[in-house]
Amino acid sequence: MPKYIDLEITLNDTPYPITRTLRVPAATDLHQLHHYIQLAMGWELSHLHLFTTIKGTFTDYFDDVEPSDDQPEFGIKITEVLPRKGSAMTYLYDFGDDWEHTVRHLGSVIDANELGVRLRKATGACPEEDSGGIWNLPKRSTRKPDLTLLQQRLDEFYHLTVTDGVAPQPAFCTVHGFDQLDEDEDIEQFQHPLSNAADQAMRFHIYDTIEDLYGFEHLQPFDNDPFGYRPLHIQAPPVELAKDAPIVRAVMPMLVDMLSKQIKFTSSGYLPVKYVKAMFAELSDDRYPMIRELQRYQPSSESVVKAVTVLRHILLMSGIVETTKTTMGLTLKGLELVAMRDYAQLYLVLLETTLRKFNWGYITYSNECPLQQSAAPIMLLQSSLLHPQTPVSDEMLYDLLAGIVAGIMREPIERKIWHEEDEDPRKFLFRQRYCYFFGLLGIWEHGAKPNFLAAITESRQITVTELGRSLIGFKKGANVR
Repeated sequence: MPKYIDLEITLNDTPYPITRTLRVPAATDLHQLHHYIQLAMGWELSHLHLFTTIKGTFTDYFDDVEPSDDQPEFGIKITEVLPRKGSAMTYLYDFGDDWEHTVRHLGSVIDANELGVRLRKATGACPEEDSGGIWNLPKRSTRKPDLTLLQQRLDEFYHLTVTDGVAPQPAFCTVHGFDQLDEDEDIEQFQHPLSNAADQAMRFHIYDTIEDLYGFEHLQPFDNDPFGYRPLHIQAPPVELAKDAPIVRAVMPMLVDMLSKQIKFTSSGYLPVKYVKAMFAELSDDRYPMIRELQRYQPSSESVVKAVTVLRHILLMSGIVETTKTTMGLTLKGLELVAMRDYAQLYLVLLETTLRKFNWGYITYSNECPLQQSAAPIMLLQSSLLHPQTPVSDEMLYDLLAGIVAGIMREPIERKIWHEEDEDPRKFLFRQRYCYFFGLLGIWEHGAKPNFLAAITESRQITVTELGRSLIGFKKGANVR
């Protein structure tokens, strides 16, 4: 018999009550609950969030350069963090307005007649997004929540995600109608870039192939665990391809030197200049020019070479190296990989760290649009299905990704920091981040631009490399070409 849990969600410290009572399946995990809270309260999934529980803190995005205590919320059942009646946890939404909610376990029931998620009670209308937090709320309000609308959204979301297997992000956007343009929005900003027949044919080929091989219901578990989910997963590339990857070529000489001795930092705490220059020289490759184009200074010190600082953080996060105040050396894990010259596994470790741990916002000096990085495994899957040696524009790749992860085109962004008002600034972020990191990893090749401004504002032609096409482990016996 199905088991359900009643949860009371209270927006804390408000001048008037804003609460929701939900009955949800006991098997619900925190990631799904995050979306239920958003729908029931009336939020619009526009900001980051964090669960604080007796088991620690949980979230779905990790944006710190340094390691964090936050844990992935995927697969963490609510019964693990709310084990009994009276148990409570907090749900923080929007790390600027700081909307803090208390989620309390009211009791559990066994009910064969229940199906999905029930909104059992609702008091107080949800505040508006970006309204400044509880201190900007009026002392009283006569606005009431629309229970019928909220329940309809919960029902549709549950059907899309649980019954049809649609990933939560695009399902949420569908439920809210975010795929429809508001009348006051710039239509050109969301215009479909795949305008010609060839691009449309490519788009449908990619989506049809994904559907034929796996069904779209596999995309969410793959995106949550791309290095472990079977039958679709990210795997180590062939050794020769891994050995030639820019990231491996750049770090391997320094790692080999560490087999015999630790590397001593300079008096300022940076890597020795000889390694900085050698690493940047390896990354100054005409196949991946974005790395060179975003470097504005001569590589005289790690402090002015962004790519080397990126590599240092990736190595630290990967567990391959460890540091003291004055030195850097190999860990046991790193010693084994480097001594055996295990290029394939070394690349896989660096790839996973780059996709899942390092903050891509470091490149663009902006933590906006974090979903772009979170969706990188889906982009890697779609890239692997593109026709070999056929260049495509980065705008087409952006649109391909948004076709599955609809929220990519709706993430909030501070438009005032961008000068090109006729362009979607999300595309600028996407272009810089993906060309940089997929170039660093040797997954994409792209043409050069004449100057810095062109590098970040003009569309590029992308070719997926043989290495990039080798990283997805397909269902045995499947023929995708």
